[in-house]
Amino acid sequence: MKTVSRAILAVALACISPVASTAQQQASTRHEPVNEWRDDLAFLRGKLLAMHPDPYRKITRAQFDAAADQLDRSLASLSREQSIVGVMRLVASLGDGHTSVLPGPQKRAGFHVLPLRFYLYSDDLYLDGADRSYSEGLGGRLLAINGIPAAVAIRRAREITPGDNPSTVNARLPSYIIVPEILAGLGIIPTNADNVSISLDMSGTIRTLQVKPVMPPEAHAPPNIRSSYSADWVDRGPATPPTWLRRAGKSYWFDYDPKAGTLYLQYNSCDSDPADPMPKFAQGLLRAVEMRRPRRVIVDLRLNSGGEGYWNRYLLRALFRSDAAQHKGRLFVLIGRQTFSAGNMMAIELEKYTDAILVGEPSGGSVQGFGNHEPVFLPNSGLGVMIATKFYQNNGPNDDRPSLTPQIAIGMTPRDYGSGVDPVLNAALHYKAPRESTRESNR
Repeated sequence: MKTVSRAILAVALACISPVASTAQQQASTRHEPVNEWRDDLAFLRGKLLAMHPDPYRKITRAQFDAAADQLDRSLASLSREQSIVGVMRLVASLGDGHTSVLPGPQKRAGFHVLPLRFYLYSDDLYLDGADRSYSEGLGGRLLAINGIPAAVAIRRAREITPGDNPSTVNARLPSYIIVPEILAGLGIIPTNADNVSISLDMSGTIRTLQVKPVMPPEAHAPPNIRSSYSADWVDRGPATPPTWLRRAGKSYWFDYDPKAGTLYLQYNSCDSDPADPMPKFAQGLLRAVEMRRPRRVIVDLRLNSGGEGYWNRYLLRALFRSDAAQHKGRLFVLIGRQTFSAGNMMAIELEKYTDAILVGEPSGGSVQGFGNHEPVFLPNSGLGVMIATKFYQNNGPNDDRPSLTPQIAIGMTPRDYGSGVDPVLNAALHYKAPRESTRESNR
């Protein structure tokens, strides 16, 4: 069957899934009196000034205060969900990925979740994982939520998704689009909807799922490309995942391919695993570097959203001992939208002190930025807000790059994910290095 054009799909969608009425979109049930929301807003503004080292680095205080004052004046006419979204929009306006109102966990605020996992490929959301009840939609491109076109829903969600740069927002946005309370606050679904209508393009055929909101899992880690939201979860990727997703839950590991002379290190979380403490692991990595003398070293940071940057030094010491670190085309650092915080700091150090080639997408973290965020719970609504408490100058004072930019820019397509192809790793493995290109000879 030929693929139906987006214009035709839009017309068909309008026929089978009418847009929710204005009355439905604005339906609300207020749980906190307006004075309590005003107290919460005042509390938040005070905490930002008390805890954040420079909340107005990317926005003037006059701009922030004007937006906060406008929200304060509007609270009397807003539903609880609209008030939540108003606070999210205000915090996101700071442009700081460490100062955020993340969608999960928000148990005190009573958030639910749709048991679906989308991923943003270019400008479109595709369904990569779901509770088995909705497996028929796997691989579908999101067309609409409750009749609201996907492009509209994405645009509204971008306005409330915090980040250092567009890559951070791309990484986080799919987790905002599956929270019913957020969807209601954005005017996409009615409050307390029993089911949410999710319309998908399945290679030219429209399929609409009626998805029931559920409570988020007890162990609700920050959402990522492998998140699941139910006990009976299915994923559209192959049964044997590609290398970079095979041990996504492990903090770090490495492997050496003697035939190719390639050492692959995946560093997923900046911490020390009690089952394999970082100092011991780094010693093993150093022995491999010195004994094997790999022709190519690949450091994969695509899943590393941070932790404690202290642990980076152990791996850096080992990697700096590798011959590959001083030869262009032999050390590769794989980065992406989830490379953030201390994970991004690791990439910055490798960029600064080696001839590493960065491969993948722009990083989710900026070069200069904030960190060490601390949770603050608004006293009445229970909404959790993370507030950065430290500033990190990870390079020279004039390096204000919003992200690390890869020399080899390459992303993943929906087909890549479904078939288990890793174009980023493949680009590093098949790179042809110049004969003579060391740090010394290039100076």
